[in-house]
Amino acid sequence: MDEPKRLDDPAFEPTDEDLIGLSKRAFAHVPRAREESLRKMRQEIAAGSFNPNNGKGSFSKEFARKVGAKGWIGMTWPKQYGGHERSHLERYVVIEEMLAHRAPTRSYSTAQSQGYYAAIITDLSGGSVQATSSTVGVTWFRWGVDSCDRVTDDYNAVVSALGKPEFWGRYIGSTSFACNVTAADASFAHSNGVAILPVYAEDGSAAFTSQAAGQQAATWAVDAAHNLGIPGGTVIMLDAEPSYGVVAGSLQGWADSIAVSGYKPGFYEYSGNPFASAFCTAASDPNVANALLWTTQPNVQPHGHRALSAAPAFGPSPTCGYGASALQYFTQDPNNVIPPNVDDDEALASIPLW
Repeated sequence: MDEPKRLDDPAFEPTDEDLIGLSKRAFAHVPRAREESLRKMRQEIAAGSFNPNNGKGSFSKEFARKVGAKGWIGMTWPKQYGGHERSHLERYVVIEEMLAHRAPTRSYSTAQSQGYYAAIITDLSGGSVQATSSTVGVTWFRWGVDSCDRVTDDYNAVVSALGKPEFWGRYIGSTSFACNVTAADASFAHSNGVAILPVYAEDGSAAFTSQAAGQQAATWAVDAAHNLGIPGGTVIMLDAEPSYGVVAGSLQGWADSIAVSGYKPGFYEYSGNPFASAFCTAASDPNVANALLWTTQPNVQPHGHRALSAAPAFGPSPTCGYGASALQYFTQDPNNVIPPNVDDDEALASIPLW
């Protein structure tokens, strides 16, 4: 078998087939790196190695040693120089999970050649690059909005007042809301380069007070996703607001049913109770523990909309030690006229959107 070609070979002149092969090889180990780093972060939080509430960029010699022992320092360096020759994409997802969980990363690696990595990841993911500190590094994220209104109704106003969103949170499958996304609305968003972040919700209190309720919600959400043509692997968020009466069983019912269906479970939540206590109890279920979190904290109200150019640094509050992958930093305000029914959001570029 021929030795795989390498980009650092001076004689390497890649053909189209070479580039396709390189892309497949680059992405081959990314899911494993994602699951490995996610599991490690949550294990270390549970073990007390670091406190995610101290904020990303803090220092811990103990945690740095564990990162080194795991092989996550010098990940992309050649083995002859003590590295591990793993791909830049693997390194990216490991660092992203550290940042999402607010791990103490100040003492190593995130500032190393970040201009190079940022250029690679921005090109591959389509996401933005947001500098958070000259010493801590960068966070790769997408900026977007969410609304009950159709994208076709608010798109021009959002672009004019705030900037062009990279994603738009929209409801699917709700039996009580009249603002579910339609295929036509999604098509309009996609034609303008805007991905959809699917959210399932029901109006009224005591909507998700049992495991059966969580399972039923998942059934309706998955049916809607299939009807819209949303591909498997896409995240579907459950709107778990305080008034909806979520309990551990309903979160488990949702996460298990969504995962079995081939989609990625997620929760839109407020970081506090009752969601936090329910989530922490249910997190013994791997499908709940690995669900993506979309939090509203910290929120910038009452300061009004912040456009893409003035968006706050990505730093969502963790929920009982579990880092969030998306932040709704401003919720709609009827007194804010441009536009009145839109929330402002940030999300890690790795979230599987539609």
